[in-house]
Amino acid sequence: MEKLNLLILFVAAIASLTMVVLKKRWLSQQEVKEPKMLEIAGYIKSGVLSFIKRQYISSGAVIGIIFLVLLFLAAKDFISFYTPFAVLSGAFFSALSAYFGMTAAVFANAITAHYTKNGLNPSFLSALNGGAVMGFSVCGFVLLDLAIWYSLIYWLSPNISTNELMQIITSTVITFSFGASFMAFMARVAGGIFTKAADFAADVVGKGEYGLEEDDPRNPATIADNVGDNASDVAGMGQDLNESYAGGNVAAMEAGFQSFTSFSVMFGLAISASVLVMIPLAISAIGIFASIIGLATIKANNYQDLLNSVRRGIYLTSLLIALGSAVVIYFSLQSWGLFFAVVLGLLTGNGIAWIAEYFTSADYRPVKNLAEKATGGHPSVIVEGISLGMKSVLFTALVLIAGMLAAFFVSGKGDFDIGIYGVSLAAVAMLSTLPITLTVDAFGPIADNAQGLIEMSGIKGERAKIGNSLDSLGNTTAATGKGYAIGSAAFAAIALINALWHTVHAALLKFDLPVDNIVLNINDIWIVSGLILGIAVPWLFASRLLKAVGDAAFIMIAEIKRQIKDLGILAGENPPDYQRCVDISTKAAQKYSIVPAILVTFIPITVAIFGGPAMILAFLLSALGSGFCQAVFMANAGGAWDNAKKYIESGMFGGKNSFAHKAAITGDMVGDPFKDTAGPSLNILIKLMVTVSILTAPVTVYLHYLLF
Repeated sequence: MEKLNLLILFVAAIASLTMVVLKKRWLSQQEVKEPKMLEIAGYIKSGVLSFIKRQYISSGAVIGIIFLVLLFLAAKDFISFYTPFAVLSGAFFSALSAYFGMTAAVFANAITAHYTKNGLNPSFLSALNGGAVMGFSVCGFVLLDLAIWYSLIYWLSPNISTNELMQIITSTVITFSFGASFMAFMARVAGGIFTKAADFAADVVGKGEYGLEEDDPRNPATIADNVGDNASDVAGMGQDLNESYAGGNVAAMEAGFQSFTSFSVMFGLAISASVLVMIPLAISAIGIFASIIGLATIKANNYQDLLNSVRRGIYLTSLLIALGSAVVIYFSLQSWGLFFAVVLGLLTGNGIAWIAEYFTSADYRPVKNLAEKATGGHPSVIVEGISLGMKSVLFTALVLIAGMLAAFFVSGKGDFDIGIYGVSLAAVAMLSTLPITLTVDAFGPIADNAQGLIEMSGIKGERAKIGNSLDSLGNTTAATGKGYAIGSAAFAAIALINALWHTVHAALLKFDLPVDNIVLNINDIWIVSGLILGIAVPWLFASRLLKAVGDAAFIMIAEIKRQIKDLGILAGENPPDYQRCVDISTKAAQKYSIVPAILVTFIPITVAIFGGPAMILAFLLSALGSGFCQAVFMANAGGAWDNAKKYIESGMFGGKNSFAHKAAITGDMVGDPFKDTAGPSLNILIKLMVTVSILTAPVTVYLHYLLF
């Protein structure tokens, strides 16, 4: 069975990475022959490479320090010697997938814009091919990392039982999700600050004061804004979902190992732990091949069919995963309960994405009502947008709760360990569509950049119409992608918190401490304190990020005004100094991401040391609830403000430069750091605090009982 698990991992990883190679080769073979477009694309490429270099140097230095600390803890026998290297590999493959995705997106931007001359479908497929590099890189490298560790531990432990082998493998691979989490956190936070500082400043001065178009080449912050789209919405989103994909799979492997005894008792099966570990890996592997098929069916036949074509591809992928999972689960366990959990995971993911679309797309009533409120002025559009975002939280939460409860009970019939395994498989099922859903999500910023290149190149007519249509589709896919990312983060975090419980339990046994100390008793003041603190921390975190965007934008606004005044860029006397704005965003991104990184690392460690195992579990559970609700609110409110502005720009309620348009621009500027900085970063906050707690559990348990 161990060899079958390895075969599944390596075949799926190779298939996914083969898609990456094929898509990158296709992009490299395309040629753009429009000088103005190439010049602007060159500025964006230069900015992206500059950001990558600084980001990876700073993140790599921190990971290096963490690696040395973990080596010290391993030497003191607190953790396994595998752990420091597992963390390092998780960070490396997360960064590598983001690099592949971001550099491919830079090429795809110009190709998409250039191919508008050949019609809708060639341009559409160019952006989709660029997004596919990100989607399949993330999944391929996670599965490759899992395959490497699985095979390494298998070959280094030849004389132990299967169950002992599974215990070592699951306890090791669950720690590599910390490396992925940390890199995702740094990318999301830094990328979000970078892009929204530039976007905010460009809108305040360009649109607000001088009435410039979205991507007017005379605006010095325009290039920085486009660079930020790649940094945040391609690399940041990719690394965010890389961590969810890794965390969901390893948490399900851990839950499978922990539940094999319950399976034997409940179903009378003489079952090996390796079978239960294999099932989530097989579902993820099926997702790779199903996504390849689903992606091949997506085509742009006409303007009206764009979104439906994307939906058909995703729905076909989900159906194929369900069918493949039925075969795997039935022949492994002869039980349909876990299959229904898989189906529920797929339905939950699509349900959360649809709710996000409903509340953020101009095709539905909420955004149309929001646009109408803009005719009442700036306060009206702000209040209505906040109300809309708050309302969307309940519906999203209900779908998540329904999926979680249903998966728990159809799987285990009340048995906790089997039920949690079912919830974990539901999370894996939701994430198994990631190759195609992340492809479609990365399509959004590529189309946005392509539209910017078209506008900055002065292209009009049918090509501009194609660019606008793809940009509009990208806005919708990006909004649904954020909903999908939030839902998958919550599901993965639930599974990881269960893994933390088992890690703490093992640490208590290791140090001969009573295991009844991890009971969540509501009459315990430490538990109540942990719950309240967990609710509060995501608010502190979000406030730091929103302030960071505001502070960086303030500096950027001053620079734009300086260039307008001193260089005469609006009159065409001198070209804008794009690089200066890119440098401002890059430095701000590095500077303002330090404090959040410190907070997210040391707060859970401090809570665990001073409050003990039960308090840290209570803290993380309430942080999950608080962070999830806040992330949904920010993502949907921000997306609704953005699309309400675009709805007005299409000619409704007075169109561009009307009173309603100016009010909608204000809403969009408030919503930008909501949906692209603070909101998405909360996904990773939830998961990173859990993985930090898992990684440090042996140390924090030891110190708590030593000190108190």
